[in-house]
Amino acid sequence: IETVCAACTQLHHALEEGNMLGNKFKRRSILLKTLCKLVDVGSDLLSLKLAKIILALKVSRKNLLNVCKLIFKI
Repeated sequence: IETVCAACTQLHHALEEGNMLGNKFKRRSILLKTLCKLVDVGSDLLSLKLAKIILALKVSRKNLLNVCKLIFKI
């Protein structure tokens, strides 16, 4: 779990440096699907890191609701 958390932190920094946060990222939907699958791991720290990345991608509607539920669950 520590390795995945470190990878999430690196991913967030890479997306930030590449100016790919928000709706501009071409493979955004694939990334969101992958991140949502990682939510089921069950680690609170990992869930917070995933929520940070997902919120930085400026999700809306159902994805935003799911992230809010995840944060509330933690």
